[in-house]
Amino acid sequence: MKKRFGELFLNSWKEYKLDYRVFVLIILLLIFLPSVVNYVCQFPWSPEILKLGDNPNSQDILNIFYNYKYVIILSILAGIVSFILAILSYVTMTYGSLNKKKEMSFSESLIGGKKNFWRYLGFMIVSVIFMLGLYLLLIIPGIIFSVYWIFSSFIFIKEKKGIIESLRGSYKMVKGNWWRTFGYSLLFFLIILGISFVFSLVSGLILFIINPASMSNDLATINYYSNYQWYLGDAVSLIINFTLMSITIPLSLLFFKNFYLSMKEK
Repeated sequence: MKKRFGELFLNSWKEYKLDYRVFVLIILLLIFLPSVVNYVCQFPWSPEILKLGDNPNSQDILNIFYNYKYVIILSILAGIVSFILAILSYVTMTYGSLNKKKEMSFSESLIGGKKNFWRYLGFMIVSVIFMLGLYLLLIIPGIIFSVYWIFSSFIFIKEKKGIIESLRGSYKMVKGNWWRTFGYSLLFFLIILGISFVFSLVSGLILFIINPASMSNDLATINYYSNYQWYLGDAVSLIINFTLMSITIPLSLLFFKNFYLSMKEK
């Protein structure tokens, strides 16, 4: 029997409440803390870039790079590490949610994530290449196959199939249910967009109260980090973004995981 959207969403929310501690811990260690390190690495030179305004001179950019070259190189490396850990976090959460007995275990999820990391990285690279090719040809084929392949990552991790087999398996699963899959996905993303909008409003309001200068459009004239308000504003932004990610990322994964399992049963 096909599950309705409300049933899938409610089940996903219940599952999120049951396992939210594990999700929060994974996001804290593999996404939030690396982003803080990345922020600290960018701190010495990023304000100098912003001071250049909307149309910076190439020579000015080169001067900043020369003056801060070691820190910028460190920032690039930190960004690469953050990206890799973000992928690991997704694999870890996906594996944990698919292979748990009752409640998720952080250690078992992380072990499974590590085991599947390199496989999934290859899967992601191939999938992105395919999708870029489709979107470059025409937007419509890209949208169509984004829906057809929406369950491929779950098939890849859960059923341990190859890349092409996983894409083909998702295609077969969605075939005949494309509009339903598209409608459920669109409705879910609208809910996530609404949640993100609320957090954005709260974040903007708090930042304005803490530091009204942060809302200025004239970036080139701002004296960045001239007082504690800039640091406090950045800290608040990081915390709010962490809270938002701790809700939307696991909930999205659980919704489409449960959608995949319901389609698999059918």
